[in-house]
Amino acid sequence: SYIAVYLPKSIDLLVTLLGILKAGAVYMPLDPRYPAGRLSGMLETARPALLITTQSFGAAFIDELRDAPPPLFLDQAAAQLESQPIGPVEQPVRLLPAARG
Repeated sequence: SYIAVYLPKSIDLLVTLLGILKAGAVYMPLDPRYPAGRLSGMLETARPALLITTQSFGAAFIDELRDAPPPLFLDQAAAQLESQPIGPVEQPVRLLPAARG
């Protein structure tokens, strides 16, 4: 699977790329300096399964794109993870479908 990545150069970018590679997927970097039309063409050609960005960095960018894949906002995902209880995950919880939000 292709995963599009639209992040500034940061530790978040490095961790994201490592996670994508460890999961066995291929990352597709989207350069913020490219015009929206070029990025839309890249996304249309590659058809990535997901677009990883942050709410503050990529929200306006996503609105400009046509045929954008579903976004995963790292800042929102981090907030959701922080609200989860700490401890081992029980087997019934593992079998629940992932919540969409």
